[in-house]
Amino acid sequence: MEIYIDRVFMERFAEQTAHPLHDELRLFLKKPQTGQKILNFESQEAFEKAALENPLLEMLLESSVPLLNPNFQQEMQEEAFYDKGDSKLFFNEDDQNDQWEADFGCIFINSQQLQKGYFLFNWHLIPFTKSSPRFNSWSFMAQFRHPCNALVITDNYLFAKEDLGQNKRQIDENLLALLVELLPTSLKISFHLTIIGSPIDRQGKYQNYLKCNLEALHNYIINRLQQRFRYTIHLNILIAPFHDRNILTNYAWLSSGNSFTYFENRRLHSNTNLTFQPVTQLNNTYNPFYHTSEQIEKSVSVKEVWKNLKSVCQEFANATPNENSKFKYRSSNYSNRLLS
Repeated sequence: MEIYIDRVFMERFAEQTAHPLHDELRLFLKKPQTGQKILNFESQEAFEKAALENPLLEMLLESSVPLLNPNFQQEMQEEAFYDKGDSKLFFNEDDQNDQWEADFGCIFINSQQLQKGYFLFNWHLIPFTKSSPRFNSWSFMAQFRHPCNALVITDNYLFAKEDLGQNKRQIDENLLALLVELLPTSLKISFHLTIIGSPIDRQGKYQNYLKCNLEALHNYIINRLQQRFRYTIHLNILIAPFHDRNILTNYAWLSSGNSFTYFENRRLHSNTNLTFQPVTQLNNTYNPFYHTSEQIEKSVSVKEVWKNLKSVCQEFANATPNENSKFKYRSSNYSNRLLS
């Protein structure tokens, strides 16, 4: 993650010691594993001089040497800025933060908005039980909407119905209903969406079906989304196996014990758990349940899981599809900035 820090923010943040999130945000900025810090000082000499007067700037030097980019506040107003490098988080002392957040799908925090930092450290676990269902649709996902400009979803069963009509009905009630709650309400730049998955196919019936209907599925999804959102959405569907059910955004990892096809005719049809975790939640570690070429059995951070999942997705996104390989088809040539 690239963490852009305005020097004026650091001056005013130093005055907010009474805020309940001050210590946690200070620790977050100090940890080297949170990401590359980038400050808008003109020179290393200017940064070191300011650090003599501000212990928070000196603190940054204790963990890693920040990069300097005095022009990032100008560069961040161009779409190309968001297609380069890693996910971006801004600590920026400006009253236009809310507008930039809406324009670019990134989190902008100033010294008067430290409460936004609660998102960075809080995770949620929602159990689903058929015998006593709490929800009959994906509308509850609105609580997890956060600034983002790219999303990747992995699930082998999103297109696992036997004909196009059945798949469209399932897409309406699940995939599209879920995305409507997660995608930003507005954006100035384009949104990048990638779907990866391939139903278990022992007799070849799904491969032939998807080969013949992939364009129709792509067009159906993108047309329905564009009816709801006014900004441009670039979609790419990759027909490739991905056992675990995940959603990756610029800032979060959502995982599900079952396919994201939770509902059918507004009824929950499986028992499962849904977990939402921000990538910035670095204090908790656990044994992750996801598939890579070598199963990892050690405790790792949320960010490490997110990076490993993203790496597997990148391999498919950058590969050439082949009917005789695991990665068989793609619906477009759009590249996802999250996987670049």
